[in-house]
Amino acid sequence: MFPLHLFVGRFDDRSERRTFRETPKGVEQNDSRRYIEDHVRRSRALHDILDEDRFWAVSDCGKTDDALPYDYVELWMELKNGAPQFAPLDIPALVYVGKILTDSGLSIVVVEGVKQLLAKCRNKQDERQIGSASINFLDDEATVDCSQSGNVSIGLRTFVRVPYKAVYGEVSGLGPTATEAIDVPTSLVPFVREMIFKNYGRRPE
Repeated sequence: MFPLHLFVGRFDDRSERRTFRETPKGVEQNDSRRYIEDHVRRSRALHDILDEDRFWAVSDCGKTDDALPYDYVELWMELKNGAPQFAPLDIPALVYVGKILTDSGLSIVVVEGVKQLLAKCRNKQDERQIGSASINFLDDEATVDCSQSGNVSIGLRTFVRVPYKAVYGEVSGLGPTATEAIDVPTSLVPFVREMIFKNYGRRPE
């Protein structure tokens, strides 16, 4: 089995005024009617994406269907047994993503599964159903993030970014971007990762 961790935000309408409150567990929540509607809409979208997915089986849906709304929800999945029949996606950004992941040593089935999941998430973003989505694997040491604005970021040993709507001529000249590492106390790692993801649409390596 190949485990995968999906981290999905609610669609962030920045024209909307939001209020937040802290819970005993430190999780940001908002019980306004609109916020709850966004939470439910994201839940339905994730079920649309994953309930009949040919590649991934959900082992834990986290707070996806919780009665209380959350800014972000986490889901844990595993690659299903057997190689499903699939037609490779002819989307330049995804072809680029696939090449980088294949070059990193991942199998064709895993790479195509990640690409298919990324495409489904992007479609739901275009429909204003979900916000930023982060696909994490290899014990969270590798990530493929798709921001709400449509930039796809890949974090392995290097970091690359590609607009989802890029054409082949644009992706052919892309290369890795150097990133600087910082030391963070172990106890603060979850908090720092969440804050960076919220503000920049990607998790640190």
